[in-house]
Amino acid sequence: SGPAGFDLRFRRSTAKGDFGERTTWLQATTLNGSTLMGKPGSTYCIEAHGLDEVGNTGVWSPESCTAVPLDDRSLLAKGSWIRAPGGVFEDSTSTAKARGARLVVKEARVRRFAIMARTCPECGTVRVSWRGKVLGTIDLSAPEQDGVIFSMGTKGKARSGTLVLEVRSKGRPVTIDAVGITRV
Repeated sequence: SGPAGFDLRFRRSTAKGDFGERTTWLQATTLNGSTLMGKPGSTYCIEAHGLDEVGNTGVWSPESCTAVPLDDRSLLAKGSWIRAPGGVFEDSTSTAKARGARLVVKEARVRRFAIMARTCPECGTVRVSWRGKVLGTIDLSAPEQDGVIFSMGTKGKARSGTLVLEVRSKGRPVTIDAVGITRV
């Protein structure tokens, strides 16, 4: 018998939680493409298996994982942040010019980080800390562009902790659009 389609399923974790049970997404489909609308701050791991015309199924494929960023409005703002429409993710950004202003994600379960921000010639710098340790300082002074992604690296395994983005420059804007947090 020949191939008849495939099934797709996924499991999801939030920025602060563990992976849940696997959920069927598509059954016996022959589609060449489809869109899974993910929730901000979530990691999705998707797997598939094939079906033949007489009902036999193949083994599940290895998982392929992706993350949906956590919108800036989901971050706890400390200091003088202005939240406004714009950016490239969820039509919002958070901007601060005061040194020491912070955006915080408490109790996140994280293995990899990325920051989505605006760059501009007059933009400032932001320091990224995880569990009290500085991961690095991002200099946003560059040609003007929204949605620039700065990868902050991969840790050995997912751990719980607090992520802090702190403005280090004075009087120069730092605009954050989203934070990528993934468990894998």
